[in-house]
Amino acid sequence: MDQWSAIQGNLLVNNVENEAVLEYSILGPTVTFSTPAVIAVTGGVVNAKLNGTQIHENQAIEVNSEDVLEIGPLTQGRYGYLAVSGGLQVDSILASKATSLRYGLGGFKGRALKRGIF
Repeated sequence: MDQWSAIQGNLLVNNVENEAVLEYSILGPTVTFSTPAVIAVTGGVVNAKLNGTQIHENQAIEVNSEDVLEIGPLTQGRYGYLAVSGGLQVDSILASKATSLRYGLGGFKGRALKRGIF
C-alpha cells in the first residue's frame, strides 16, 4: 500500500485524509458512475480514460452520471488509487474500511467488487 498516494487522492477530492479509496494492483478497474462526483486517480502511472478521453493522474476531475472511467494496467508502480468525493459507502469493521476476502470482512459485504455490484 502507498499511504501517501491514498491521502493525496482524498485531499484532491476534498475528503478527509483517511477516507476509504479504491486500491488496485497491476490492473485498474472500469467504473460507471451513477451520480456526479469529483474523482482523483493517484499512485502508479496508468493509462486512464474518461469516456474514451485520456485523463491525467494526480488531479481532481469532475464526472457525471453514466460517465465511464477505464483505468488500464500500471506502467510504473505497484498500486493505484481511485478517490471519490464523499468517499466509498462501505461498512467500517474494527475502525477500517479495508476488505479481507479470506475472512469475508469489511468493504462491500466482505466480497470482491464485481460488475454491477453497486
